[in-house]
Amino acid sequence: MTRGLIALLNFWHSWVSPWLGPACRFEPSCSRYAGQAIAAHGPARGA
Repeated sequence: MTRGLIALLNFWHSWVSPWLGPACRFEPSCSRYAGQAIAAHGPARGA
């Protein structure tokens, strides 16, 4: 499940996000932070 969520986030960064442009004012972006949290803590605690 962790790999699946991270794969979805990678898809978002590769295909969807470039079309929308920068929308998040935070660094790292919200979705990047979510990917880091999921990788570190697993899908239940990271999401």
